[in-house]
Amino acid sequence: FDSKIYPTMSTNSVFFPNQIAAHLLTILKATLLLAFAFRPVSAEPVLVFAASSMAGALDAVVSDYKRQASENVRISFAASSTLARQLTSGAPADIYISANKTWISYAEDRLAIQPASKFVLVRNRLVLAVPVQSINTLDNLSLSYLQGKLRVGRMAIGNPAHVPAGIYAQEAFEKLGFWKIMKHKLAPVINVRAALALLERQEVPLAVLYKTDALASHKVKMVYTFPNSSHSPIEYTAALTAKRSNKAASRFYKYLKSSNATSRLIKFGFDPA
Repeated sequence: FDSKIYPTMSTNSVFFPNQIAAHLLTILKATLLLAFAFRPVSAEPVLVFAASSMAGALDAVVSDYKRQASENVRISFAASSTLARQLTSGAPADIYISANKTWISYAEDRLAIQPASKFVLVRNRLVLAVPVQSINTLDNLSLSYLQGKLRVGRMAIGNPAHVPAGIYAQEAFEKLGFWKIMKHKLAPVINVRAALALLERQEVPLAVLYKTDALASHKVKMVYTFPNSSHSPIEYTAALTAKRSNKAASRFYKYLKSSNATSRLIKFGFDPA
């Protein structure tokens, strides 16, 4: 070390390269620790379990809501029965929307929802649909028409054992006196959107859908609307879950009860509650 070159430094004050690196590493670690310590914690998203027939419409409601709120809202769509069973098994949802009373009662009986929070969000209609190429519509549904259409193929329908759309369909066909014959000509599926998919691909000649499903597709058309008197009311009941209530979920739940949310759903073909 040449003291003539560095006259103001003593030998004791010199930092060698390995010492400088150690000091820099210590400073870097401290900076990172402070950054993580003061980093804002991202809020857990509000999770909504919703009947599959609300896909698209409820997505639009969430998009509207996000324009005025900071909450992150996610939706899990499936058959109401599937969601109810998941919810009662401990799935971490905040809000449950069922397409019929049976499964909202199932969740309530098992203490998975808050009973006082239940309300009817919207209603729907049950329809018979065909591929869009078909030109006829029906004033009255006859057994001969159904048998003619199903001479080759089956009718897609939500599984009547547990899918709400299938349950309503069975009630309607029983009311018409067709069920004993029709039950042997079915293609039961996991939810109403699966029935729609089969009809869109023309894998079946007929499907029983909700009005909103038929309106959502340019590949199918409604030929008959079942009278409301032929089946139980098609009501979508929403409720807060029992285990995951928080302020963010409560705010979105409140928005679902608003006229803005109802108006958006009506634009997709739902009927007001």
